[in-house]
Amino acid sequence: MKIAIVTETFLPSVDGVVTRLRHAVERFRDLGHEVMVIAPDLGVTEHHGARVVGVKPVTLPFYKHRRFTLPNPTVDGIIRGFHPDVVHAAQPLLLASSGAFAAHRQRIPLVASYHTHIPRYLDLYRAYRWGKRPVWWQIRRNHALADINIATSETMRAELESQGIENLHVVRRGVDTQTFHPRFASAQMRERLTEGHPGKKLLVFVGRLAAEKEIHRLRTIMGRRDDVALAIVGDGPYRRELEQLFAGTSTLFPGFMEGGARERLRERRRVHLPLGHRDPGPGDPRGHGLRAARGRGPLRADDGAGHRRGERAALGLRGRLDPRRGARTARGPAAAHRDPHRGPGRGGEVLLGERLGRPAALLRDGDREAPMSTTPTTPAPAGHVAALTATSSVPTAAMDRPQPVVLENQRVRLEPLGPQHVEGLSAVVADGEIWRIPYAPHVPPPEQVADRVAAQCASDEAGSTVSWAVLERDSGRVIGHTTFLNISLRDRRLELGTTYMAGSTHGTGLNAATKLALLTHAFEELGCLGVEFRVHHLNITSRRAVERLGAQQDGILRAHRIMPDGTIRHTVVYSILADEWTGVKASLEHRLRR
Repeated sequence: MKIAIVTETFLPSVDGVVTRLRHAVERFRDLGHEVMVIAPDLGVTEHHGARVVGVKPVTLPFYKHRRFTLPNPTVDGIIRGFHPDVVHAAQPLLLASSGAFAAHRQRIPLVASYHTHIPRYLDLYRAYRWGKRPVWWQIRRNHALADINIATSETMRAELESQGIENLHVVRRGVDTQTFHPRFASAQMRERLTEGHPGKKLLVFVGRLAAEKEIHRLRTIMGRRDDVALAIVGDGPYRRELEQLFAGTSTLFPGFMEGGARERLRERRRVHLPLGHRDPGPGDPRGHGLRAARGRGPLRADDGAGHRRGERAALGLRGRLDPRRGARTARGPAAAHRDPHRGPGRGGEVLLGERLGRPAALLRDGDREAPMSTTPTTPAPAGHVAALTATSSVPTAAMDRPQPVVLENQRVRLEPLGPQHVEGLSAVVADGEIWRIPYAPHVPPPEQVADRVAAQCASDEAGSTVSWAVLERDSGRVIGHTTFLNISLRDRRLELGTTYMAGSTHGTGLNAATKLALLTHAFEELGCLGVEFRVHHLNITSRRAVERLGAQQDGILRAHRIMPDGTIRHTVVYSILADEWTGVKASLEHRLRR
């Protein structure tokens, strides 16, 4: 069978939807089916033998921390050329809606699945609440095209039915018993997550750090209890605000974790926190977090009538484990995080895991509290923002000043620029006569390389720039030049520019390896918030190269410069932000492995 999957998100992004689709692709391929994935172009072109066709993404004004692809007519031609037996439109709202309409026009059987409860997310962004009605209209229209609509929980199925969506089915659930397995238990991981206090009760949140996750609800608990440690694992646009909000509490932000470390983390947590996207109440129609916790062992949350009330759970009033398997019941101030769809005092259930022979209940019976405020109970340190009242805040410290250090990875070595590189750079600019390329006045002709290097070294010594000669690691030959410039320590930004590479290296991946080394240094060692690229508006080759990195266009500086030949240059400005670096890095590493 030939299967076309059209989705709003895919690798290298990391979230619950991508995980589910990735496993589906792998299973289909293992069964011998031919699979093609149509997704926003984030640099991935293949997964587990399935072709990934990228469609150019854009940044939406109301959600700038992630790139999406708008409905695109090219999807119809892609599907027509593949001639699939079935089309699966995952969350048909933007790009995936093009897949739904293409299947409808071409009379191909269509399956549509509903993953992220976007209308509920809009409740969390006051400026966009007006969009709920048109979003529901779009959801009803697109899902009406499907032969089968898939919901991922009974709760979500009921809500979709109430909106008039038909032909609904609930996908059968499963837990990966290999990923969630006791063999990942690690005393070292517990020591790390509790910051050297393994006797504390450990709470763990794992997910993308965004406003809709409602992680800030835990702040009051952490301000009140000194016997509790919290680890907030992951990264995202609200990490800095959360770090400021939780300052002064026993809260650790270990960042993004993957592989064995992530599995050991899952096993060591004492309490699983299904907040926000992991909480089916506020925004997750799947309840993956609850099921994952159940997969760890004797965990159930039945209400006595066989209904899994965990599907509606927040960090709620009651959490009952299966008494037939030695579990305990917990009640108490967890009620502070209530499901907004339920009345006062009727919080959902929470799964409390116990692996160390200690009580599973984190909170005492009988305690009830009012809904949690985002205001800390203890003053935040000076210079910190104490509440999540805005989408951004002033950085608490300047970044480290870039230094002329050697940078290296498997393919390139970047050495601080010096007179010893003049001969090599003269050969670089002569290789393909790249100094003749229009719109690139920063590339000197061979006879001017020595003067240009001397001027650049003087700028480096003054602290205005940091420049490198790029060497191919295997051969040791000089293949290019690059610079950090427009460095703002206070704003934690810099520009990556004046880059040129030998003509013979174009298309070999050496430029991508160079950018990987520079961006890794900027984000992971210097602490940049953003790295900027500026390109002549007519230099289409360079613009496409920057876009392939994953940089987003910020705008165009019109009539920005007068060029040496007297023409007017409009400058296209791109940037990569710290929030986007994980995905950009994964995309670059994938390109270099091909």
